[in-house]
Order: sequence, then C-alpha cells, then structure tokens
Amino acid sequence: MPDTEHRTMVLERARHWDDLSQTKPGDQATVASALEHVAALTNAGLFYEARQVCTDLLFDFQPLLIARPTLLQQFTAALRGCKAEHLLRRLTIAVNGELV
Repeated sequence: MPDTEHRTMVLERARHWDDLSQTKPGDQATVASALEHVAALTNAGLFYEARQVCTDLLFDFQPLLIARPTLLQQFTAALRGCKAEHLLRRLTIAVNGELV
C-alpha cells in the first residue's frame, strides 16, 4: 500500500518547486523532445543509449516529471520500453515512498 503522506509530500514539493519558477520555459519541451529521442532509440534497439537518456531525465527533471502527470506517464512508458527496470523502481520509490 502506498504511503499517502510521502506521496503528498513529494507532490507538494514538486508543485512548490514549479511555483518558484525554477523551471525554465523550455523545460517541458526539453523533456518531451528527450522522450521522443528515447522512443527512437528504443525502436532502433539501442536500449543502453535510451536508458542513459532516461537516467539524465530522471536526475535533471524529477520534480517536473512528478508535477506533470502526463510527462510522468510518458516517462514511465519510456522506462518500460527501454527495459530500465532499476530506474523505474527508483522512480516508484521516490513517488510512492515504498519498495516495489
């Protein structure tokens, strides 16, 4: 069962982070473009390279990914597509506060 207090805390931090205008206007476009690149790499069978892009996205844009449900959903699909189970597990722990 997800720890709802942890999830609420993470979402509030992400919203607060976004409210402080720490995101640049092009950040969402950057993430969307990177996700398209991950899809292209995955379709080409370049899973290692796709996972590297996903790693960069996770560490550089985690608050934005969590604050934007659509981006989070796309990112999760990208992680599954490039077989990045360890990154998906880390993301799940960060969002839900529990092991999967």
